[in-house]
Amino acid sequence: MEPQHQLLSEMMAPDQAEATLQWIRDVKKGLIHPPKNFNWFGMAEFSADNARNLNSMQWARVSLEVYEWPDWKIEWGWGSHAYVREAMSIRQQFIHSFGADREHDVLNPDKVQELFLQSLPAVSIEEALSIARIYREAVTINANRRPIGAYMKVRAICSGLRVVERLAEDGVALWPEVQQWMPVKGELCAVPPHNLKGRPLRRAGILKYLWLSLMRRW
Repeated sequence: MEPQHQLLSEMMAPDQAEATLQWIRDVKKGLIHPPKNFNWFGMAEFSADNARNLNSMQWARVSLEVYEWPDWKIEWGWGSHAYVREAMSIRQQFIHSFGADREHDVLNPDKVQELFLQSLPAVSIEEALSIARIYREAVTINANRRPIGAYMKVRAICSGLRVVERLAEDGVALWPEVQQWMPVKGELCAVPPHNLKGRPLRRAGILKYLWLSLMRRW
């Protein structure tokens, strides 16, 4: 097993949350250097799984430490938005389980709303609705020859709104600048997923496509 894979495997052991969190923070400070081609995406995913499966606040901290760290994120298209959505989702799930607490590093609901606003693509509500209508009426993405980037902006906004909606269902008051997006969630989320060749994809297919795309970068 290559060094980077061996290290990741050891750090993802259920009892290694504290040590893993400290390792990440030391990397950020420049005190230590990770192996070449270290799998940060895998670390974020595995630690998020540990957080959910073990209901572990410390593993939640590990996953957020990576998901919310901009330095390691790949710089292709809308990929970074997916990581922000995962960070939002982890926070919302733990707020649902433990309750909101604005003084807590994980349970602060303001952080979820802040992440949503920070990650919004550069489109207005009216522009997002226009894009959604175009793709909803088209049979495939290629049928109307619209750029994939516009389509993915709408999908990114939709996924963020789903997390925000669950936050509101838990009794969190939404900021006005977040609340203004809620009335259009239905229209934005009515856009079906497609792949780049124009064939509809199931959710599992989308995740597989993302994974293979990321693997090609490593």
